[in-house]
Amino acid sequence: MTFDIEEFRESLDTPTLSDSRKYRDAPVHILDSINAYVEHGRRPGGFLTAVLQNNLTRALGTADDASRRGLDDIIRYIWNEVPATCWGSTAKVEAWLGEETPRAREDLIMSGASAKTLQAYLDAAQDIGEANAEKHHHSEESK
Repeated sequence: MTFDIEEFRESLDTPTLSDSRKYRDAPVHILDSINAYVEHGRRPGGFLTAVLQNNLTRALGTADDASRRGLDDIIRYIWNEVPATCWGSTAKVEAWLGEETPRAREDLIMSGASAKTLQAYLDAAQDIGEANAEKHHHSEESK
């Protein structure tokens, strides 16, 4: 079974990465860049790379006015919505960018997950497996 990050987030009843309503002051293009970084491993620009690396001195030095005004919401968005395994240091950011496949990035997410998060994922996987088995059973009966 493959790991679907969006399905996993929905199963936990948390906002998806694209949900920006709670982060009104963060520029939309910055949230889009964060999403592309997390979901597809795209390298962000200098300002956002500095924020993700926790280099706020460099981030402030490279921020445009909108990003500077929205920095608090950008940081809250990263803290609340982005897996901790892909931000917080230069090493974490480079490791995330160095992963060539979505599966490898998903493995990094799971390696840093709490016991509660892992249990929720396993419960969701079991529910999906049971639903698929039931669907298969019904299709066999109709033959």
